Amino acid sequence: MKGERKRMNRETAQKKLGEILKKEMIKELQHLYIKQDSYGTYTLFNAYVIKQDNNNYFQVTNKHWEHTKTFSSIRNAVSFTVLHKHNTTTAKAVEMLDGKLSSVNVELKMHKILLDGAKDLDTYFIYQTKLGNDQDKKKIILKELQLHINSSKRFQDSLFDQKLQKDKDMKFRKRR
Repeated sequence: MKGERKRMNRETAQKKLGEILKKEMIKELQHLYIKQDSYGTYTLFNAYVIKQDNNNYFQVTNKHWEHTKTFSSIRNAVSFTVLHKHNTTTAKAVEMLDGKLSSVNVELKMHKILLDGAKDLDTYFIYQTKLGNDQDKKKIILKELQLHINSSKRFQDSLFDQKLQKDKDMKFRKRR
């Protein structure tokens, strides 16, 4: 009976210690942390929430913001959030470029509809030219957006690498 009680106390202590360590680890990693719940909502860094709305746009909220930020893709929303979290000026550029991309996409659809409905050759060529200009604008915007997204990825990768190096250093110190 006495040995069984000691084993239960040891198991309980190990369980509680495991819970404490898990909480500490989560607290330490929350600046690197991205999770998705069963409803498709993303929580990033324990501070930002990204939800897809009924129009297939992604709304980014933060408890310190008065208004939400809207993005056309989850990739742009996450990149913005990573850059914003770490106070980089490129976060605003991602937001602006995403807005421009949405505008160009609307213009592309509109000019495609007008091109398809053109009754004479002059009108057809006008909308063909406008469509080509819209496609060129879109390529430029996507190229610039990709640069910022890559920057976001590199920034996040460097944070993970720093965390891994810190963990390795602590293990090395413990062995000494």
